[in-house]
Amino acid sequence: EALEEARRSGTPEAREAAGKALAASAPKVEETLDALRERLAKGDDDAKRTAIAELATRGKEGFMLMAGAIADPSVAVRREAAHAVYMRLSGEASRTADARGIGTAAAWLRESGVPTDDLASRLIAALGDADAEVRANAARALGHMGETARAATQPLLEAARGKDETLAGMALSALAS
Repeated sequence: EALEEARRSGTPEAREAAGKALAASAPKVEETLDALRERLAKGDDDAKRTAIAELATRGKEGFMLMAGAIADPSVAVRREAAHAVYMRLSGEASRTADARGIGTAAAWLRESGVPTDDLASRLIAALGDADAEVRANAARALGHMGETARAATQPLLEAARGKDETLAGMALSALAS
């Protein structure tokens, strides 16, 4: 991502060098993504959780693989994935925070080409997860998506009215973002 940033905003020389470095690393990154994809599909819980941590730094494709793990059959993996998505979006939101400390990850999501409708759908589905930690992190992540998660308004309102007080609080906070 640092190379991508240099390619977008550096001097012409820095952009050229970053572009060459990105092109040279593309096959290696894809091989790594394939290996991580395989671990998510066939690994045990520990292997999946390790893959999620590695995917957090792998751009749009890695981010969406990580987000897909929110639907894993294992609660430990779902927790790890929901938390990782929330943390990544929280970090991106903090970069755009205004004087009041309010920001969203919407610009990063758009610039990265993350399919926000797909991401929002995954997080909305996670609002109904059997695990409270997964539900709470899904609500928090939706809040950091800002206007790119408009489809989440009604599900978050429903969660805010629900019996799960923690989720209700997270949903209200997400709606206020």
